[in-house]
Amino acid sequence: MTITMYQADRNFVTPVNDASLYSALARDTSAVINRGDRFKTSVNGLTITVGTGQAIIQGRLVEIIDPEVLVLPANSSGTIALVVDLSQDNDVSGTVGDVDYAVTVNQVYLSAVSGTITQDDLNNGGVIYELPLANFTSTATTASLTNASHLFNRPIIGKPILPFNYKQYPGGEPLMLFKSGNHVTLSGTVTNVYDVNTSVGSDLMFTLPAGFIPPYTYRTVQQGTGMNRYMLTIAYDGKVYNARYGAGSNVKITKGSWLNVFATYEVME
Repeated sequence: MTITMYQADRNFVTPVNDASLYSALARDTSAVINRGDRFKTSVNGLTITVGTGQAIIQGRLVEIIDPEVLVLPANSSGTIALVVDLSQDNDVSGTVGDVDYAVTVNQVYLSAVSGTITQDDLNNGGVIYELPLANFTSTATTASLTNASHLFNRPIIGKPILPFNYKQYPGGEPLMLFKSGNHVTLSGTVTNVYDVNTSVGSDLMFTLPAGFIPPYTYRTVQQGTGMNRYMLTIAYDGKVYNARYGAGSNVKITKGSWLNVFATYEVME
């Protein structure tokens, strides 16, 4: 037969099948999860210690059970990565089904990666996936580290790019972006530096950074100063505009107005 179901009676589910399922359930996201020390890193000279923790990497659950030590190359820079490498062979001892059966897993390890990291699709023929834990810069004798990992399901934070004609409203909520999976929330308050006449068309308020841009144009009504309202338009090129400001007819947006911003939408990446 050319069709099968892995979770069928008496069937055999391989690690590849299992990983494919869990990767899909995790929306094909690879990240650290909230376990142990969450791979907390420390450095002593050129030697780093990576603490305990767990990560989902392309549907595979990877764990550091006891702190791991790694020596960094001198006079270098790069990424400390947790690597899944399916080109390696695991070592086995004993007999399957007996209590003495054991597997030494060689397909996951820590590595100091110089240059671009590799992130193959392991569930579609790929071999290597390197999950960044920290970035490093080293001299002949010492090294410095900065965190590079993010927690699974913890929102990724971004900031819109404000042009010269708009700025953060003084004392208002900061204009921020939060992304969890493919879901984005945009919120905050801004103000206009000069008067804006919205009766002649739309006015550019700010631009969204890559990763926070919807694949479609999104429109929603927002609150302005007093009883005024306006149309917020988020275009698929990342530019965000206002238009039709007023309470019944279009009026000028007076310099220093309070402009609320709130929207939720989906992105493709």
